[in-house]
Amino acid sequence: MEEGFAQGLGRLRHPELMVGILLYSDLPEEHDHVVQARGAYDETVRGILNQKRAGVRVELRASSMLSSTSAFQSWRASSPGTCSSWSTSR
Repeated sequence: MEEGFAQGLGRLRHPELMVGILLYSDLPEEHDHVVQARGAYDETVRGILNQKRAGVRVELRASSMLSSTSAFQSWRASSPGTCSSWSTSR
């Protein structure tokens, strides 16, 4: 998300506004491959940071794909209590 657009959303100060962002992998090359756009991972991360700087609440959505499941499980195990509920399906 462009910085100017994020700032505009931040100025709304709506108490229920939250932007959901999907990451397909914690590995940039995997995320880029899934969305078929080189540099998409970096652009997504910049968008998240722009929104946070603008005071916009962000919901990070993680897609648990078979290729990135082990990395996701490793992160989940090392970050207890960061999410209230998890569901996994294959």
